Amino acid sequence: MLVNAICSELGANLMDLTAENICGKYPGKAGLTMLLHLVMKVGKLLQRPLSISENAEKTFIKKVPKNDMSDPKRLKKELPKIMKKMSAEDRILFVGTSLTPWDGDVKGLCQCYQKIILIPRPDYASRYLLFKLLQPTV
Repeated sequence: MLVNAICSELGANLMDLTAENICGKYPGKAGLTMLLHLVMKVGKLLQRPLSISENAEKTFIKKVPKNDMSDPKRLKKELPKIMKKMSAEDRILFVGTSLTPWDGDVKGLCQCYQKIILIPRPDYASRYLLFKLLQPTV
């Protein structure tokens, strides 16, 4: 929901690089290189792209569960390389969301993403105020 709000405020085009979404597409190392090349090329041309990776910790997970068929470690080596090659003129925003950031390698996450923001769940009083403000008056 946060990513959709960012996308609508910026008027950005959304490119989803989630492991579940790219599973089975662009197979092999050459395919992965082609996928990231296309993301960068389209991103530079559109000038307002937003690339997201939901469950960003899965890219840097220490041990992949046996029942996970999405190959989450596929972007582990390539994503930091792409991030380092980018400049300010590219204007591409990479956002990684995570519910459990402690499951992944914190060092890898910090190397890949420049800023880490914690958004805690609202307490009861804040939720009550939000529902009261958003509820239509009769």
